[in-house]
Amino acid sequence: MKLSKSIKNMYLIGMISVAFISITISSFVMIIREYHNFKVEADESRTIYINDQKALIKNEVEKVVEYIEYMKSLTEDRLEKNIKNRADEAIAIASNIYNENRDIKSRADIEKMIKDALRPIRFNHGRGYYFATDLTGIEQLFADRPELEGKNMIGMKDTQGNFVIQDMIKIAKNKDEGYYRYNWTKPGDKGKDFPKIAYIKYFEPMDWFFGTGEYLDDVESDIKKEILARISKIRFGKDGYIFVVSFDGVTLMNSTQPDIIEKNIWDMTDPNGVKVIQEERRAAETPEGDFIKYVWEKPTTNALSPKISFIKGVHDWQWMVGAGVYLDEIESQLLHKKELLFDGMIKELVKIILTLFLIVIFIYPIAKFISHRLKYNFEVFTRFFKVAANQSIKIKSDELSLVEFEPLIESANQMIEVRERNKTLLVENEQRYKKAQEMGHVGNWEYDIGSEIFWGSEETKRIYGFDPENKNFSTDEIEKCIPDRERIHQALIDLIENDKPYDLEFEIHPVSGHERRIIKSIAELVRNDSGAPLKVIGVIQDITKQKSAEELIIQSQSQLNEKNQLLSAILQHTHIMAVFLDSAFNFLWVNQAYADSYKQPPSFFPGKNHFDLYPHQENQTIFETVVKTGKEYFVAAKPFEFPNQAERGVTYWDWSLIPTKTESGQVDGLVFTLSEVTDRIEAEIALKESEQKFRTIFENAPLGIFRSTPEGRFIEVNAALAEMLGYASPDEVLKSIHSIAEQIYVRSEKRDSIVTEQINTNGMTHHLNHYRRRDGSQFIANLYLKTVRDENGSPLYLEGIVEDITQRLEAEKQVHDAKERFQKVFNSQL
Repeated sequence: MKLSKSIKNMYLIGMISVAFISITISSFVMIIREYHNFKVEADESRTIYINDQKALIKNEVEKVVEYIEYMKSLTEDRLEKNIKNRADEAIAIASNIYNENRDIKSRADIEKMIKDALRPIRFNHGRGYYFATDLTGIEQLFADRPELEGKNMIGMKDTQGNFVIQDMIKIAKNKDEGYYRYNWTKPGDKGKDFPKIAYIKYFEPMDWFFGTGEYLDDVESDIKKEILARISKIRFGKDGYIFVVSFDGVTLMNSTQPDIIEKNIWDMTDPNGVKVIQEERRAAETPEGDFIKYVWEKPTTNALSPKISFIKGVHDWQWMVGAGVYLDEIESQLLHKKELLFDGMIKELVKIILTLFLIVIFIYPIAKFISHRLKYNFEVFTRFFKVAANQSIKIKSDELSLVEFEPLIESANQMIEVRERNKTLLVENEQRYKKAQEMGHVGNWEYDIGSEIFWGSEETKRIYGFDPENKNFSTDEIEKCIPDRERIHQALIDLIENDKPYDLEFEIHPVSGHERRIIKSIAELVRNDSGAPLKVIGVIQDITKQKSAEELIIQSQSQLNEKNQLLSAILQHTHIMAVFLDSAFNFLWVNQAYADSYKQPPSFFPGKNHFDLYPHQENQTIFETVVKTGKEYFVAAKPFEFPNQAERGVTYWDWSLIPTKTESGQVDGLVFTLSEVTDRIEAEIALKESEQKFRTIFENAPLGIFRSTPEGRFIEVNAALAEMLGYASPDEVLKSIHSIAEQIYVRSEKRDSIVTEQINTNGMTHHLNHYRRRDGSQFIANLYLKTVRDENGSPLYLEGIVEDITQRLEAEKQVHDAKERFQKVFNSQL
């Protein structure tokens, strides 16, 4: 076939094409790059804007939720302070009336004056009122339900079955004052189960206690109104505000759309079909809050705009608190940048087309000249290759004019030199190949399927006992040397007919009369171009000596395996960690316990060096000493830190190192056993530290601390309590006081009620009590008491803290007396 293309023309066309394609690709790449950069920049700008706005609204919402949680946390505290102040006011009013009239009026008149003064008082938006009860349970004052006054309410229960009046009487008797929680009816609301907290205070002159209470949900409702009022004033960013919606879709606060407040908008849908409030409800279910996307009316334009809002739920109140940001501003900025980019790209494209036209005009005559020079140089090479096909003649470099052809000249001349050297090397390699086969007892052979002629290398002939000088021999001659000739012959047939692998070991009896040999033979089938079997090629190796050695090794290995299996079974199933190391401290074997402790499978360790994995200079010195001296080494509770398990910190180990020796006494390995005792050591350290800390607090605390039996004898007291009771030392207290109730309590019977209440309570109880010192003087103290129990819950002993508050109470009394004197002076002036 005649070729129609020319290198000269191809070069000319190629130069012009390269110029055109290069400019086109460069232009295309430039356009793509510019557009890609714009998209990346736009995406980054959009992402940064959205992320900044999301962070802003999330921060604003979380600040509001934190404020809500803070105000919620104040609910009970606010309630308790309020009712305590009100109860104190009632006591102050009653005390003033009593003190002013006790010498001039009867008790009945004073009682009436007190009740008349307190009955009309209302507070907390009209919800609050006063009640008063004597210690027999008769209701003396019930401002909200006067019909109950004069009735004995001792058996009255709340909705949970608690005896309300009885419990309040206990507080008045034991503590003089305190809070009481119960469930009560609520005027104007259905149901009876409304949590309520009351504060009662004992009024000794009448043997009454006064009290007032407040419903938790009323206080909570007041707080909600305060919070929503504050939220309505919050603004941030350009159009930012906070909105609040209930879980069932009622708008509680939206200062930009006040017309939807208190309306249920659960099914409100934006133009894209998004159920906005239902999406807010889904986001509120996420504990950390979540973002939602929808379309909403923008306050500044009254137009619908895409919006992202962050919603977080306040589950106790069933509120969804949210804030949002509109996304239309960033999109308008990006659209303007895109228009500027397209204008610039059109101008650049016009410049590129003009540049391409000028380049083509310039390179055409240059490409024409170069193509002619190439044609001449290729003609020189063509003549050279025609001659070099039969003769070893080199090409001369001065025949060519282009320096770029010098590497081709060198390669062509080197080809001639290499061809000559290869002829020499071929002869040498054939000789080396024959020698290698002879030394390795390996020969190769071929069997021609059509002629049934068997060819073998000189070494193949030697293995079978034939004369190496014989050129060919038949398969019959070979098979006569093989006792198991039928199996070998069938294997050859299976290879030819079924392409079954041929890889055999068998015994032969060489024709030269030598002793039997065992050989290994491997063969492959060679096919012609049409796929028909052509010949079989193979190799054989005399493995007689190898097989004899293998039999001896197998026998020895079997005996060794039996011993190793017994030892491995023992070590593998013990909790003690065991390791075999060579004398250079490389792992040979580890048991499962050791591998588990180091968080690796047993197969990880063999071949690795112990101190590469766990570098420790002190331990390495110990190992080296054992190898050097051959003496065993034992150590208990030795500290160690894992370099690859820092979280474990310092660990402690009992370990031993026992050398294994050769028959000559040389150390050739180490048996390393370990047992971790970290838990035991850390428990001992922790116990000592705990005891020391307790003893330091006990001996140096400014408050009185003690342990006593439930029956009333001290087990242990600190110096502060001994001093408080007027004794020189804790030992003197233990020796002198045999009955806490009789010797210390001013009212001995009170200890029995305190101890009984504490034992029947889980946790610590607080009591205000009068105590007697050694010299007979008295003081008032706070008693904080708890019961220490055994594993079955039975009381073992009591632990308590005593705080002397005598001086504080005296100071408070002085302030109170000063107030009364001021009141009298003030009243007298009127």
